Amino acid sequence: SRVYRGWQKILLRPVAVKIIDADEQAEARLRREAKIVSSLDHPNIVKVFAFGRFDADHFYLATEWIEGGTLADKLSNGSPLSLSFT
Repeated sequence: SRVYRGWQKILLRPVAVKIIDADEQAEARLRREAKIVSSLDHPNIVKVFAFGRFDADHFYLATEWIEGGTLADKLSNGSPLSLSFT
């Protein structure tokens, strides 16, 4: 899968667009991911805006865009992530 920064024209906001290759289980996996994430409500979980087929070979999942880099970037320096619970 790949993730891109996109722009939702109607609501004038940035979005993260996850693109996955279509295969036999791709649509079921993406649909399950969208349903699970959209059923959760927490400040540390992105909001799902849309999902579907991008073209014959790809599916997409559009979510809230969060500034600050990727999880891989955060973990690349070898330091553990700090956790705070309020």
